[in-house]
Amino acid sequence: MQWLLQCNPLKWRIHDFVSDGHEVNAWTVARHLSEIGPDDDVALWLTGSSGGVAAVGHTTGPPAPVTAGRVDDAYYAEPPDPSGVRWAVPVRLTRVFLDQPVSRTALAEDQDFAGSAILTRPWSSNPFPLTNRQWLVVVRNSFGRGASVNGQLPAEALTGAADLLRRVVGQPLATVSGRTNTVVGVRPPHAIVATERSPEGQPVPIAWVDDALRRLVRDGYVEIHPRASGYRSAFIGAVLLTLPGARSSGSPPMITLDAPPQLLTTTNAFTFEGDLERSGTATHRGEQALLRQRLFGSATDAACAICGQTYPVRFLRAAHIKKRSVCEEQEARDLDHVAMPACLFGCDALFEAGYIAVDATGHVIVIEEPGQPPGLAERLALLAGRQVDAHTTGSAAYFAWHRENTYRAQRDARSTTLAHQENEGSTSATVAARQVSDVAR
Repeated sequence: MQWLLQCNPLKWRIHDFVSDGHEVNAWTVARHLSEIGPDDDVALWLTGSSGGVAAVGHTTGPPAPVTAGRVDDAYYAEPPDPSGVRWAVPVRLTRVFLDQPVSRTALAEDQDFAGSAILTRPWSSNPFPLTNRQWLVVVRNSFGRGASVNGQLPAEALTGAADLLRRVVGQPLATVSGRTNTVVGVRPPHAIVATERSPEGQPVPIAWVDDALRRLVRDGYVEIHPRASGYRSAFIGAVLLTLPGARSSGSPPMITLDAPPQLLTTTNAFTFEGDLERSGTATHRGEQALLRQRLFGSATDAACAICGQTYPVRFLRAAHIKKRSVCEEQEARDLDHVAMPACLFGCDALFEAGYIAVDATGHVIVIEEPGQPPGLAERLALLAGRQVDAHTTGSAAYFAWHRENTYRAQRDARSTTLAHQENEGSTSATVAARQVSDVAR
């Protein structure tokens, strides 16, 4: 469950309470008492023209009667009636950003949040229920605020564990201890996970991964230990580490989710300055997470550079225009120009296999081969001549490399020319041999 807790700073001086070194560990509630449970998601809402969401966290237990003499009573403009019965839910606010709340205006403009109870019935008492979609709007907008995290929330973290697991089917996942797990199938409510001991695969509840993912995006961190993530915590951690911006540190391992701060502030040409290769139990492309952030940010949908169609980001690759394996170091760091979004519905594969390319004017050119299957021919015909906005002055050289080295028509033309030259050479050699023979006779 997800709840929003409303606070009127004019009635309860929350800024003074926090400034005086106190920690918010409970919140007064008057309804939904039987529905609130431990580890429910909560967001703190400040009223007023400059208000909005100012903290996120979770409950730590069910509601209980408020005991008299609490320290927070001193911060009420009008102290509550001590004879009245009050209930409060224990909470832990994992990120507090009172001085930079997510404005109600920004939230109200999001169609997924516009119908929330806090906007339509603000006079109601605490707590205000939130739907899953409304909660995701809160998380997406508040991510990067507060001390725990810094960055943008990747879209891959917003679609749930089942989608995340499907993305990594067949991909060896290195756990923090160096062992390899492989998702061989996703069959809700389980993922089938193969290990060295169980190569055929064993079921792992998707709900376990979902719970850890939820805590990671809510708090910006999650502990990878059986006490926090269950006995398959190592596998869960390996899955979470596939998220852009995820990293592991400490013992027991703590996975954090963030993005380099320069991504949020730069307006100049963007390059990657870190190590292009990071070695641990396996070698990863150091710039890959930042590359996806550069292309997609926190968007959930984006357009394919080739076909122009808009898809959920999980169906788009950060596709290198020039093959990453042959890029010079400065080219691999050129994140503004070396890659483009390419959809998994054919464009990425066709570009990678050289069935399509982009000419010097920025238009799609396609290969026409005898006996092409009708489905392939139809797909190529749809793409032929399309303008590719990713073709710019900065990326033109990479598209040229692709035309010269990957585009099948170019390769076939080269092969034909070479064969023709070889035939001409063979013919000349034969004529010369005959002339020598004639002279000898």
